[in-house]
Order: sequence, then structure tokens, then C-alpha cells
Amino acid sequence: MSEHVVDKKKRLFFFNEQTALQWALAAGESLRQGFAIILIPQFVTEIHHWGYGLNGWALAIYYFSDIMARLISGPLMDRHSTWRVLRLPILIAPLGTAFALLSNHPWGVLVGACLLGASLAPIWPATFQSITRENKENASAQLGAVMALWLIATGIGVGSFAALSYLHIPGIAIVAIIWSFLPMVFLHLTTHPPVVGSISRPAFREATRQSRLLLPGMFLQTAATSAITPVAWPWVQHLGIPLLQLAILAVIIGGLTVAVLSPLGKIADRGALHPFLFGGLFAIAIGVAAISWSTTLWQLALAGTLMGFSYACFQPAWNGLQARIIPPQAEAGMWGLFMGIEGIGNTVGSAAGGWIADAAGPRTVFWLSAAIFTVLALFYFLLPVSHLLESNTPRRKDR
Repeated sequence: MSEHVVDKKKRLFFFNEQTALQWALAAGESLRQGFAIILIPQFVTEIHHWGYGLNGWALAIYYFSDIMARLISGPLMDRHSTWRVLRLPILIAPLGTAFALLSNHPWGVLVGACLLGASLAPIWPATFQSITRENKENASAQLGAVMALWLIATGIGVGSFAALSYLHIPGIAIVAIIWSFLPMVFLHLTTHPPVVGSISRPAFREATRQSRLLLPGMFLQTAATSAITPVAWPWVQHLGIPLLQLAILAVIIGGLTVAVLSPLGKIADRGALHPFLFGGLFAIAIGVAAISWSTTLWQLALAGTLMGFSYACFQPAWNGLQARIIPPQAEAGMWGLFMGIEGIGNTVGSAAGGWIADAAGPRTVFWLSAAIFTVLALFYFLLPVSHLLESNTPRRKDR
């Protein structure tokens, strides 16, 4: 069994390892989301006029490298120290950013997307491991706070790079490259204690076996979410609602979701884990279906608010369930596996959603997504969550 040795007296400034990882995650995700949503489409289609095909390939490579980095880095963190695993990837982030934004050839964009996708992705399993290895009982609330931080960072990154889009290529590239050094800076503001011992392979296999009932859900719920991503914004724009009102509505709903993520996580930790799982997904299904029937701003606001609140119920409870069934001997490895499966669901869902929308119309995508969420809600209602938690209790006490 591995023992995580954390010397809390060895700190620089106010950062401990967990805080440094969360700040590094926020800095990295603000860059990565701005890169994927704003910079790549702008550089490929608007500045260089290379076409939507290259944009699709760049994003596909970016997400694929992200998935592989999470799958590979997790077990390595269980075997070695987190810092030893993160040291090389975070150094690659500025290189990937420079390749993508300063190259005048399509291959440079593809290489840059691959490097940036892989470079900062390992911070995710490292952050989740740092939280759940110390306190599994409050994991829902703490991981809910991390997801709120991610949403805020995404908004900052997308908004900042959208505002900077008026700059010339060198100006945007310089800002992005400087930004890419921030995760490295935050990770240097704390000591990085070693992990004594190595990953327990039997523990990893046992954890995989115990979580086998959750693996299909990991794939399907992210696939159902990603399926509506290519059609959601074009769909609501075609309702004839002014763009400014839609933007304000999106900010309000996003802000409310962020505000309640951690408090609802605390409620989940106090006994509402199972109800939040199936209830949250069922409410999400209703919200997704309602969006497809919305024709006015108020109808859209009600559907969006229901989805945001339902997500804030489900996501912390889902992360808390995952945290409680992972043994301490294989925490980073299992988080990498879970995140990898969810990443594959995102990739498949995005591609399927676009194809279904072209073949049968965007409303069909909303209906299919709502149907998947409804089936998953029924599955989690019948899932013996208490048995999963009880069967894993001895492993947590053996720490």
C-alpha cells in the first residue's frame, strides 16, 4: 500500500500542494478552453482560411491527446510523485501554444493542438487525487468547488481571448504564450512531497472491477451532454431572441450554477448522494427536452435554470461517488481512467450530435439526449449505491 507523505510545514507563501494544483488547473483550463473555443477556430478559419476541415482535425487531435494524457499520467502519479509526472508536460504547454499560433502551415496547428492538449491535462487527475486522498467523506463538496473553479476559469479564458481577438497574430500569440507559463508558476509556489511506494496493481484491478457498473454511465452521460453542444447555440440563436439577451441569460445561469455547486455538494456528502444522482439526471432530461420546445426568452430561461441547478446537484454527487469507491493505492490511476472514458464520451457525442443534426434535424438531438439521461436516471435509481459504498469502506479504513 502506498503512503502519501505530505509535509505541510514546507510551504512557500500561502500555497499548499492542493491549493497550488487548483490554481494551476484554473490557469491551464482558462488557456485551453480559450484555445479550443476561440483561438483555433479564429486562426484556422478566419485568419488563414484553411477551412472547417482543419479546424475539426485540430480539435479532434487536441481532445485525443488530452484523453491519452489523462489515461497515462494517472497510474504514473500513483507510482511516482505528482511533481515528477507533471514537470515535463507543463514545460511543453508554451511550446504547443507557440506552434499552434505562430506557424504558417497547417501541420503546425495540428502539432500545437496535440502538444497543448496533452501538456496540461495531467493536472486534472493530480488535483482530484490531492483532494480525495485526504478526505473522501467531503469529496462531493470539495470536488464541486473544483468544478465551479473550472467553470469560472473557462469563462475567463473564453471571454479574454474573445476580447483580444482584435489584436494581430503576434499580439495574441504573445499573450497566450505568457499565459501558458502560469500553471508552471503556480506549481512552483509549493513543495512537492514524494510518494513512498508504488501503485498496487491488484488494487487498481479491484477498483476497476468494483466500478464496472459506473463505466457505461461515464461514457453515456458525457456523450449525451456533448451531443447537444454542436447544436445548442445555433438552435437558440434561430429563435429570434436578441444576442445580447442570450449572452446575459447564459452569464446569469452560469453564475447561479457556479454559486450552488459546492453547497449542493455538501448536502450530497450528508446523505443525499443517491437522490442527487438519479434526481439530477432526470431533471437534466426534462431541461434538455424543454429547450427543444422553447420559443421565448422566459421559456428558455426556465429550461436553462433547471439544467444548471440539476447539473449542480448531479456533478458533485457523481464525483463524490467516484471518490468513495477508489482505493488510496490507485487514486490517480483510477481518476485518469474515469476521465479518459468521459473524454471518449465527449468526443463520440460531439461527432454523433453533429451527424444526427444533419441527418434528422437538431431537435432530434435534444430528444435523444433527453432519452439517454432518462434511462441513466432510472439506472442510477436502481443502482445499489449503499452496497458500493459499504463494500469499499474497509479499504478506506486501511489507510
